[in-house]
Amino acid sequence: MSIATDEANSVADEQMMSHFYYSDSPMSFPDAKDFGKDMYVAGRTAEPTEAEIEAAAIKYYSFNSHLDDYETQRMWDEGLMEITKDDYRELSKAMLLAAQKAVME
Repeated sequence: MSIATDEANSVADEQMMSHFYYSDSPMSFPDAKDFGKDMYVAGRTAEPTEAEIEAAAIKYYSFNSHLDDYETQRMWDEGLMEITKDDYRELSKAMLLAAQKAVME
């Protein structure tokens, strides 16, 4: 099993029980539980979005620049050359994909 599948199994009972008992779902509990696990794994193993990559790149830049959040965002928006931002995006995407690969193992 992958890490994502293990996580889905560990949280499915608790989360799906509360959803099933407090909703008007037409699904039976076993079907809802399986559906919930499938959706969890799909979300956990999805390719990183552009927004996630951008957020990670800004955080990575902040870590490297030792600026506070306000200054980091100001520099990202106004002070950095696009080629520098692209480098941070590329590195951040590689890190996010490496984390995703670990979750799928």
